[in-house]
Amino acid sequence: MLILHAFTEELGWISFFHRVGGKDKSRALFQAMTVLDLDFEFKENKDLQQGIKLSLNTAFPNIYNDVTRMAVAMFMAEVLRKSLHKHYVNQQLFHSCVETLDALNRNKDFSILPISFMLELVKAMGFEIILPEIAGQYRFDPEEGCFTTAQSKTLAQLDTASSQSLIELIESPDTANYQKSVPASHRKSILRVLLVFLKSHLGIQQEIKSHEVLEVVLHT
Repeated sequence: MLILHAFTEELGWISFFHRVGGKDKSRALFQAMTVLDLDFEFKENKDLQQGIKLSLNTAFPNIYNDVTRMAVAMFMAEVLRKSLHKHYVNQQLFHSCVETLDALNRNKDFSILPISFMLELVKAMGFEIILPEIAGQYRFDPEEGCFTTAQSKTLAQLDTASSQSLIELIESPDTANYQKSVPASHRKSILRVLLVFLKSHLGIQQEIKSHEVLEVVLHT
């Protein structure tokens, strides 16, 4: 028996157990961010649901045959698991995740996708980052959740060059066309502060560790 966690479109974040045999081919469906059809009998008063049947909904073969793409999927899975509470329903976020997985499967250059995923996540959860109204040398302060011209003593504050890249990423309607112009050092810094921003605003106590792998495979 396996205990699994899933972000569902209609019921939000749920945990369930699934019985598998030694030759059960469904084990291949348990990789991070696999999009499934899940059949189970939902009981609202139960913390752990009983899975009845699992089947593949959408195949993303390039993700699960590539170590770097898989690292992005694992990052997404860890962030969702530590950000969402039981039965939290957000269909906008659900569809955004599926769109990100599709882009991760299709795109040759997907280095910006972890950042665009984080931006969509905070926006969907009501913590959209507000852009400055006038041009200037800004620094993004993740704990305050805003751009500022003042230099803070906190190490989490983003430098002016990376902050400008973040502003342009938020303004860009198509990050896929913008990603090649974002230096690796900026991507690394932006992802780190977005994690600080998310943890600060959601009160997440647990460390999110999979971004360390991304720094090696995507931003070096």
